[in-house]
Amino acid sequence: MTAIYIERPFLLKLDNGAQRSFAAGEQEVEEAMATHWYVQAHCIEKPVATPEPVRWPEPVPNAEQAPAQNPEQAHDAPSAGDEALAQETPQKSEPVPHPPKSGKKAKP
Repeated sequence: MTAIYIERPFLLKLDNGAQRSFAAGEQEVEEAMATHWYVQAHCIEKPVATPEPVRWPEPVPNAEQAPAQNPEQAHDAPSAGDEALAQETPQKSEPVPHPPKSGKKAKP
């Protein structure tokens, strides 16, 4: 028996009329079945398990550089970027004039 890893499920129809279904994942099959061209077309290398990524702790700001804020108030306080954006953005938009229509009137 040979171990193969199937990428996605498929149905193999053999020359003698028999059918064999393959489920996705690791399969134990006969050597003749493992070397069949159609089975090989659906095989991939066995995926290796990747370890869980390392989570680094959040950096703690220097107490002298950053004022302490209550987390609930942090979202309410405007930042310097918000104030600059508010000064650049007009508060009230003016209507955009449209080009004059042609002198021809539409037929009713």
